[in-house]
Amino acid sequence: MKFLTNTRTITLGLMGSAILLFSSCLKDTGPVQDFSTSAPVISFQTDGQGGTSTSVAVLGTSSQTSPAVDSVEVSLGVASLYLKTSVQVSVSAPQASLDAYNAANGTSYILLPAADYSIQNSGTVTIPSGKNLINFGVSFFGSSIDFTQSYALPLTITGATGGGSVVASNLNVYVLIITPANQYSGNYTASGTRTLYAGATVASGVAGTASIAGTVTMTYVTNTTSQTQLADLTADFMDLTVNPDNSVTVGQATSGNSFANLANNGSCTFDPSTGIFTLSYLYYNGSGNLREITETLTPQ
Repeated sequence: MKFLTNTRTITLGLMGSAILLFSSCLKDTGPVQDFSTSAPVISFQTDGQGGTSTSVAVLGTSSQTSPAVDSVEVSLGVASLYLKTSVQVSVSAPQASLDAYNAANGTSYILLPAADYSIQNSGTVTIPSGKNLINFGVSFFGSSIDFTQSYALPLTITGATGGGSVVASNLNVYVLIITPANQYSGNYTASGTRTLYAGATVASGVAGTASIAGTVTMTYVTNTTSQTQLADLTADFMDLTVNPDNSVTVGQATSGNSFANLANNGSCTFDPSTGIFTLSYLYYNGSGNLREITETLTPQ
């Protein structure tokens, strides 16, 4: 837990002498709160703003032998900044915590099956003496997760021992919302050109061009197929399937607005060394007019 102290600089200036004159007449009669004896507090160190959940992208190809690992931070807040003794923290993922989160947020997440994840050291986290932050890992096995389900993992600090520590009841639950990912998931910089023909063929002549630029996001469909924005059309999408030889098949998007006649129009490739997609494809608009696209997607 981070403790932030807001400080103000008060300029006394010419008022200084007046304050000195009257200070002898004033007595501090208000209560003084002593925090030096406060118990050490254990909590999740989330986003620094008291957040209670986050999305975790899990590779569909991850497994028990090669898991997707998310790092979670536990914080020790103590009046003396550090303790001279270590603290043992117990972390689990009970259904009750997820039920409470769903009720508070109007969601309906399902508890991730125990076989699909593991918490480091079986959920026992040790904050060594002299430290106030420690990270522990949560391993996910994407190959066994049914990504059609809305799964979440409600990490919960259930207890702490050592140094008289207590658990912060308002910061002891951190829900990891499971989202699927593949090796291509993420943000890309798009560049290229969309050529608009006056009719259904190249011979109809070019009616105009549109530049492709900006950031697009590649999202999971399957372990080899991703969905992303179609050229410069922010409301339309396409699927990109990376084949075993790293050639790419362009097709109609699995969800959202798209064109059924989307197809390759030349070489489409994925470079595994750079992560760059180099695409040449086409589609026909609602009027049957040809649209040809050359595009490069570069990972950010």
